Amino acid sequence: MQVVSDVEFEVALKNDSYNKIMQSAAKPFRKKLVPDELERCKLIALWTALKNYKSTYNCQFTSYLYRGVRIECLRILKDKKRQPKYVNIDKVDTSYESTPLIDIIDGLSEQELVIYHLYYRDRFTLREIAKRLNYTMFKVRKLLDAVNTKVTSTIK
Repeated sequence: MQVVSDVEFEVALKNDSYNKIMQSAAKPFRKKLVPDELERCKLIALWTALKNYKSTYNCQFTSYLYRGVRIECLRILKDKKRQPKYVNIDKVDTSYESTPLIDIIDGLSEQELVIYHLYYRDRFTLREIAKRLNYTMFKVRKLLDAVNTKVTSTIK
């Protein structure tokens, strides 16, 4: 990996052919991502391509850059889907018969609570959680599904 200087990055950012490639790679995501997120994808992909590209690769720099922009856009979309589902407080039954939130949390085991926090609050991937807790990805997915089922069924 190389170190990318500010000057090198500025020159690459002003390159019209690179900008056209980044625009065409980001075009399919215009309806799904806001302009700031698209710009972020392009900048991260350009910096990463400048840093990691080697002339020994069997592709041109622009092809490498194009793939990088698409990968960054897909990564942001994936992160958006992983956002926790928030409950509209106005629609929650606040009568004495509804289950308080503290009871929902108390109903989770320590293991389930740790996984829920790592996934939704700390935004770890399943692979990262599995590695950190020394579980398989299948077990993490199974526990996360169980937690989601418990939380959503208790809220309804």
